[in-house]
Amino acid sequence: MDIQTNMQMIGKRHPYQCTFKVGYQDDGTIEGMSLDFITDGGWTIVDTNGELGACMGAFDNAYNLRNWSATARAARTNTASNTSMRAPGWVPGIYFCEEVVSNVALALGMDMAEVKAKNMYKVGDITPFGQQLFYNNFPRVWAGLQTSANYDQRRTAVQAYNQANRWTKRGLSIVPCKYGIGYQGALHGASVSIYAADGSIAVSTTGSEMGQG
Repeated sequence: MDIQTNMQMIGKRHPYQCTFKVGYQDDGTIEGMSLDFITDGGWTIVDTNGELGACMGAFDNAYNLRNWSATARAARTNTASNTSMRAPGWVPGIYFCEEVVSNVALALGMDMAEVKAKNMYKVGDITPFGQQLFYNNFPRVWAGLQTSANYDQRRTAVQAYNQANRWTKRGLSIVPCKYGIGYQGALHGASVSIYAADGSIAVSTTGSEMGQG
């Protein structure tokens, strides 16, 4: 019997769909944002709940969202179960937030870097989770990176190239990233042994590395 199948046997990174609404001022200041996330968990849950939790924890990325709402839902489908892979949930959460900010810049005809900087967290701001930022390195790193990367000169060169070439185009992007992840209630111990004979060190821990897929 010759049986042909195209069935996927192992899961990958969770696919996502996001619909959003955003309100903003003429100067690029974002006043409100609403996002609705749907992810494909496959035919079993596995890591989907944790995936969605991480996505909800990442969607603000580097920006002070003054008024916001977000929902996240899982879809059960007839495909292989998907699993955690490299910053699970954080990748789509940050991606969609950047997509919203980029769309604001495009609608206003402004440089994306300018709109991003205008909405970035500042010292004293409070995240959607009630955490006040007593320390914030975003403005310094953002300004320093644009200087060290010659962002303004490169942007001018890209614009000149695109105006001079009809069929080929170039692009330039600079993207901030706020990444912090943890598991509440997880208790992991560690043992550090320093050997007097040669000063070598051995470290053992109960923690597990996750996100390999």
